[in-house]
Amino acid sequence: MAGSRVEHLFVTVWFVVLLGTGCPTYYSPATPAPSSDDDDGFGDDDAFGDDDASGDDDSQTGPIWMAVGTSENHSCGHTSNGNVHCWGANFFGELNVPSGDYSDFSVGNDVTCVLDGTALTCLGDSELSAAPAGSYSDVSAGRQYIACALRTDGDPVCWGGCSGFIGSDWALCTEPAGPFVEITTGEYHACARRADGSVTCWGTALDVEADEELNVPAGSYTQIDAGAQHTCGLRSDGTVSCWGADVSGQSSPPPGQFGQIAAGWHHSCGVRADGSIDCWGRDTDDKYPTAGTWAQVAAGESHSCAVSVDGDIQCWGSNYNGQSSPIPPPL
Repeated sequence: MAGSRVEHLFVTVWFVVLLGTGCPTYYSPATPAPSSDDDDGFGDDDAFGDDDASGDDDSQTGPIWMAVGTSENHSCGHTSNGNVHCWGANFFGELNVPSGDYSDFSVGNDVTCVLDGTALTCLGDSELSAAPAGSYSDVSAGRQYIACALRTDGDPVCWGGCSGFIGSDWALCTEPAGPFVEITTGEYHACARRADGSVTCWGTALDVEADEELNVPAGSYTQIDAGAQHTCGLRSDGTVSCWGADVSGQSSPPPGQFGQIAAGWHHSCGVRADGSIDCWGRDTDDKYPTAGTWAQVAAGESHSCAVSVDGDIQCWGSNYNGQSSPIPPPL
């Protein structure tokens, strides 16, 4: 995942998270979802207390969440047994991911893509699900019109709105030469990172002056993530730089060191070195998950989710299609 990439940071276990606005919906893999009067999201009988569902043994049985990705209307999670499970809107079959031992996944606008080794499958919107044949190492399902992936030789390929108005005017499907090691796709632009940490962006800067979406600040990056009309990158020293649209402050990160970052439509988020989450942009004041240690974050349109270092998942923000109501990881 590049995402929802989703898209990477390696911690003790690799997790992915989404952040947005609103009240959190919480699921812990070892216990039922807490009642609404649980002030901290865990309650007094949580999986980490003395009176948890498994007695004195706090070990979890069954799969736990390893990663989560989101877009506008749905979210998906990657479990420890390799499956990808989704919740929210299912307008085009984007939730219908078959069982499998997947190595990566990405959540886009009305599309979900999964990698089974080097085999890529996308489900949902007819244009975005029509991934070209080939072997792939990374995928980014995109924010609107285009999905992109890296072939195993590091060359990027994009598909979707590559003909007519979108493709001809915005050159989203005129990819630069690789090799690259990471790719991420926004609404009208895409960016890819090379092994030396340099980043190249292409496409257009719709509603952004002077092609700001494409002008990458100089430096070496270890992770990148594209929002709708902006992109954020994690520098080698742990600081964050963002470029592109900034009307809501989504491209104005706070100072300090981070371990992972995510860009959404009008906000961005990051996991700091101490495991806390910080967000900037639209409607991010006091809109964070409950206290905990978080492993990774990824931002959607108007909702977000987070996965903790314990394999718990929490979502908050808009929930009109159930996109902020995570399901238990099926056995």
